[in-house]
Amino acid sequence: MDLYEKFITINKKKKNLESKIEESLEKKYKSKHPFLYYINKLFNIERISGLFNMLVLSIMSFIFMLEKVSLNSEIKIIPMMFGAAIFIGFTFILYVAISLTLSNACNNKKSRLRKKERTMFKLDLNKINKELSDLTETEENKYEIAKKIYIKESEKSELTKEEKTFLKSYRLKVYDDYLKDESVEIINE
Repeated sequence: MDLYEKFITINKKKKNLESKIEESLEKKYKSKHPFLYYINKLFNIERISGLFNMLVLSIMSFIFMLEKVSLNSEIKIIPMMFGAAIFIGFTFILYVAISLTLSNACNNKKSRLRKKERTMFKLDLNKINKELSDLTETEENKYEIAKKIYIKESEKSELTKEEKTFLKSYRLKVYDDYLKDESVEIINE
């Protein structure tokens, strides 16, 4: 197994461990704080736009239905639309306030649990980080790994986040050497 393959294997191990920590965290959070968990799901900030659009559409359709009915009566539509706009705005602000409050409460609880989870998996994390630091200890090793990543990138292959981060610091050196190799090949031909 060459250096690049070891680098990929170690990073996969690290990712798997991180996802294991997150899964464990989610389960514990759900069991310890079920009320907060489900209420936060209900008032999730990402759902605001969809719910807001539904609310606007339902109120507008109700107003247009009233308009059809009120053609023969004395009811004026403009005050109704103004009232509906105030109601929609108030509801939206209330929903955002509740969502933000709940997400802050949930994030605080989760961060406390995350610290506990990380201490449980600390030995495994330290072991993986040690493997990674041993692998990238020398400049030659770092350069070899970066070279493989650069070749992979030049072949238009998808790079992982770790590969992109690693390549950032060595891109120029690898690129210069790659250009030198290309020019040598052209001269030899």
